[in-house]
Amino acid sequence: MKIINKDVSIIPHIIAGSVEIKSSAEFEQILEIFPDNPELHKAFGDYLLSEKKFFAATSEYRVATSLFFEAGMALQAIGSKLREWKIVEPRNRDRRAFYVALQQTKPSGAPLDECLAKMSCSEASAIFKKMELVSLPAGELVRKAGDEELALYMIVSGSLIDSISKPVADKGKDSSVVPVGHLAENYFFGDIYPFKERKKSELYVQTTSKVELIKINKPDLMTICGHYPDVETGLKVLSNYYLRSGRAKAFKVMRQTSRQQLSIKMTTRIYPHKSGLSPLVLKGYSSDISLGGVSVTLDPKYRDIPSAAMLGRTVKVTISLTDETVSMSILGTLAWSKEFTIDNERVGALGIKFNEMPPSLRGMLLIFANAIGRVKVK
Repeated sequence: MKIINKDVSIIPHIIAGSVEIKSSAEFEQILEIFPDNPELHKAFGDYLLSEKKFFAATSEYRVATSLFFEAGMALQAIGSKLREWKIVEPRNRDRRAFYVALQQTKPSGAPLDECLAKMSCSEASAIFKKMELVSLPAGELVRKAGDEELALYMIVSGSLIDSISKPVADKGKDSSVVPVGHLAENYFFGDIYPFKERKKSELYVQTTSKVELIKINKPDLMTICGHYPDVETGLKVLSNYYLRSGRAKAFKVMRQTSRQQLSIKMTTRIYPHKSGLSPLVLKGYSSDISLGGVSVTLDPKYRDIPSAAMLGRTVKVTISLTDETVSMSILGTLAWSKEFTIDNERVGALGIKFNEMPPSLRGMLLIFANAIGRVKVK
């Protein structure tokens, strides 16, 4: 029997769009379990926008922005706010309020965050006006070697790869691409400074996953720096960092949110409506647990269980050590059921909304889950 990857979670698949959510009600059920996940709120906003529910979409983007700020993810908050501003044109006071929120966010240590944090309100507002959101699928070529450097790109989410074109002996053959390094969220690329130099890209940059970028064109930055010389000073600092990093050092920032991202063994017991009958017992793992509920990725052997027909039933979730010598059980309701694919293997995932818990049990849940998440799963 094939063993499921214990680090797999359905939540990134929902965020990436590879698991289809067919209605607002489905999204709301998922958010009942994970109300503090900013990426899910942003994804819900995108869904609402596709349904032309503009007011509701802006509301979800605002929630996502606030949660990103709480998590210390300034660049991601900017990305979410830009989505909102594409629907509703911001007023100057809106930009000022957003600037104040940005200043109140604890710096992550990422060079981009530090650069933005040092800007005045007028400088930041001028930058916000020229920011452009770019969404790309995996495998998309963003820039070729030899292209003129005409924009600064900031990575909101996803990953890319830097590569060089390696010449081959036979001139009639195509060159092969040699990887140099990986670029992750909170990093940036685009060698545009000093402005007076017309630089050519030395590298190919290609997406390796679904990617969201914030792009600012070089001419726009030149205009802004003409009005605000201190912005140019910040760009110089970024340029020096970019060169020192070898153009391929991904700056990764640890996220701190109320949602625990662990890999924990789970047993779910789904009880029938009629009393006296035995529950259906399903086993799996979870890396998505919150005070509101849990998403459990089931072992593939359960893929033919008609779990969608059991929505609304009472569920007991047992969180266990690998040897099951220590465990904790919580009652809840089966809120949703989804299927997705891992390495060509169809698996199921259950969303369980926990019943209301007293404060003591809520605290025990996070302590217990965190302790188990540190145990190595063999």
